[in-house]
This record gives sequence, C-alpha cells and structure tokens, in this order.
Amino acid sequence: MATVSPPRLYLWRHRTLYLGPLQGPLRLHLAASRLLVSLDPARPLEIRARHSRRWVSCQSALLPVGTRAELRSGGQTVADCHLDVAGQDLALMSAQAGHRLEDLRLDIDMPEALASRFSQWLQRPPEPETLAQELQALLNPPELLARSSHRIDPRVAATIARIQGSVTENVPLAVLATEAGLSNSRLVNLFKSQVGIPVRRYRLWHRLFLASCLLASGASATAAAHRAGFSDAAHLSHTYRDILGISPTDLFGKHSPLDVFVEPVVGIANDTV
Repeated sequence: MATVSPPRLYLWRHRTLYLGPLQGPLRLHLAASRLLVSLDPARPLEIRARHSRRWVSCQSALLPVGTRAELRSGGQTVADCHLDVAGQDLALMSAQAGHRLEDLRLDIDMPEALASRFSQWLQRPPEPETLAQELQALLNPPELLARSSHRIDPRVAATIARIQGSVTENVPLAVLATEAGLSNSRLVNLFKSQVGIPVRRYRLWHRLFLASCLLASGASATAAAHRAGFSDAAHLSHTYRDILGISPTDLFGKHSPLDVFVEPVVGIANDTV
C-alpha cells in the first residue's frame, strides 16, 4: 500500500506553500496573490470569479491580490502558494497564463512541470531552505526574470519593512508617509498600485502571517492574536475566514495532521518560535 504523505505547510518570510488536500469550499478575498495547482490530473480545480455564476475547471489558477473568488473541493491534493508581496512572482506567472476569467489567470503554460515538481516536494520533501531556493527558481525562471520590467518603488519597500518591523503598533499613515518622503495621498496611491491592496489591509495580512507562525509554534489562539497585533482570538479567527476562507483551527487544531515549518521572522520574539 502506498504511503500517504502528510500535508505540509511552509511559512517563509516572502512566500508560503501548502501541499495537501484542498480545504474547501472556500470563499476568498485575497490579501496576497495566490497560485493554486491541482496535483491530480483527474481532479481539476473548480473555481468561479466573484461576479460569475459559472464554475470553471482548470489545473492551475493564479489569483491576483484583491481577488474575490470561490473554490469547490473535490478531494484533490493541491499546491497552494501565497506569492511575494512585491509582485514579482505575479508579474512573471501572469505572463504564462493560458486564459483569463475576470481577475483570474487560469491554466499556467507549464501545469505539468508545476504539478510534477510540487508532487515531488510532497512525497520527498527537501530541507526547507533548499525547497525555498527551488521554489524561487520555479516561480522566477531566469529567462523570464531577465526580461521582466517589474520593479518595486524603494519607498514602498521601506513602508513594507516598517510595517513588518512594528507589528503591534498601528503606525499612523501620516508617519509612514513622512518616513517615505511622500504625502499621505501619494503613499496611499503608490502603495495600492504596487502592492495591490491598501496599507491597512497589508498590515492585516502581515499580522495574519505572524499569527500563523505563532500558532504553528504552539501558541494558544489568544496569545497568538495578541502578539500578532489582533484585539483577541475572535478578531484573529474572523480575519482568517475573511482572507483565507478557513479558520485557524482548520490548520492548527489539536487533531490536525499538518507538518509545519516556520522560518524565524521579524516581529516575533526569539523565545516564541
């Protein structure tokens, strides 16, 4: 009898990767771009855009930040990757999309290569550092990277770093703008145009990531919520459902078979992770 690999979740600073059964059905309101690939050719993804009544089957789906969509689960094993906030992954992967449905990019040009590599990682997982490097090469092929014109403004990059380094503070927009050398309105527009979501929602997304790291490391929901900047565990759970379509318990409950790797990140004390 074939050995069934346990689901795996990798929480890196720049990306996350889940390999395992699709949690569903899901209603998504994305705060980070997301790549989904079915690892079972006989069980494609079933997805529909926010304003559509029609469900579409596809082997892979690229969902840009800000997308609202629904996913149905057919029991398939998937690779589910939240992409880099700077937008480089999205820019390169979008160029390889077979077709579009509203905001969705469906059937990336290399679905077999993607599915094969993700399946290999699920069955024979390399060390997390090695996997991070291989995922970087897969999502950012050198030949496409060399031709890419995508660049993130250094002032936006500095604002992202400031938010990441002050997770329990609600640094006012005016302070962020002053530090970036911009007016409030200019920072709002520039940040939204480059990251795809407003400053406030990105702050919420980063807090969600940190809370996930804490939960995966054994913290209680209440402790994880407070240390990641949420008012309480209910606020954390509501945000989880709003952005990811699932609850924290679905991933990190006592009976979850999930195998989790957490990369140490800025904003979490050394004695926490």
